[in-house]
Amino acid sequence: APLKSYLYGRERAWMADAAALTTVTEPMADAIVRRFGVSRPTVVMNCRPRWRADEPSPTSGRLRAAVAAAVAAAGGTPDAPIILYQGAFREDQGIEELLPALAGPDLRDIPLVAVFLGFGRMEARLHEAAAATPGRVVVLPPVSSDELLEWTAGADLSFVGAPPKTINLG
Repeated sequence: APLKSYLYGRERAWMADAAALTTVTEPMADAIVRRFGVSRPTVVMNCRPRWRADEPSPTSGRLRAAVAAAVAAAGGTPDAPIILYQGAFREDQGIEELLPALAGPDLRDIPLVAVFLGFGRMEARLHEAAAATPGRVVVLPPVSSDELLEWTAGADLSFVGAPPKTINLG
């Protein structure tokens, strides 16, 4: 507790002395103002823009072709709508909720394919889910960040399931 109190005081002083502050979300900016009594930080989102404004929206068949091949090999419907999760396969990203939801009453009768594009410590669990539900769950390896938008453009729906458990996710 004494160390935490000391560090809080130092942090408060550093923020008060700063020429400017930035943060990554509106809720984080609000929390900084409340906690430290400083001017509101400028919010700078920590993600790439969707696409350049002077270019048309991206289109691509790469994701759909990869998914269709995997689904057809599993005996599924290759042209089913794609719900895409991309990123790290780790806990607290909504994967634990999405997998059982696919078999739940709201989604089980809807023809769709849940596609997981990426890698991480939950990869084995996702491959088990894909093996248990052939054609319903597809796991694809990660792609480079330069290609990611092109792959994402092939999805019908994007899944972002990270619950707002931290200020950064809020």
